[in-house]
Amino acid sequence: MNEVLKCINERRSIRNFRKEMPSRHELETLVSAAFESPSAKNGQPWHITVCTNKEINDGVVAGVRNYHKQAGSYTEGMEQYHNFYNAPCVMYLHAKTDEMRYAANDIGIMAQTVALAAHSTGLGTCIIWNVLPAFKGPDRGALFEKLGIPEGYEPYTAIAVGYANGEMPQSRGRDKTKVNYVG
Repeated sequence: MNEVLKCINERRSIRNFRKEMPSRHELETLVSAAFESPSAKNGQPWHITVCTNKEINDGVVAGVRNYHKQAGSYTEGMEQYHNFYNAPCVMYLHAKTDEMRYAANDIGIMAQTVALAAHSTGLGTCIIWNVLPAFKGPDRGALFEKLGIPEGYEPYTAIAVGYANGEMPQSRGRDKTKVNYVG
């Protein structure tokens, strides 16, 4: 099996990270791979914030909790839940506000590119869509400032990055009946 297909087949979401920080070189390798992602009309409507500051990342988690408390959607056990599974690094992917038409596809492709690149280098990832509530609440301005999000961009998703703590999760299997061929 070629290396790309091997990475696709082996890569899993990691939800238990070691405290060890990836090196600057490893993080720059992921950013470089991210920028090779295709985008609609080559618009490249993205900005990446690589955050290794635990206090800031924990602040985003608190922002998600606060949003759910105010919205009345706070559930039991949410205090123990950490959106990033205590990963030492979080990559935030932002989209240009005037390019939102294609943002879901472009940012989704970029997130998967980062996840596969990380796996190929021995790092683990978990793509986290449940960060957006933090940027809708009262902490929005402070989080934008702390993360250095440029004007004209909105947070879209985040990727927890680090070394897996323990065994690689096993595949839950895939329903291969969900396909049809025409022609």
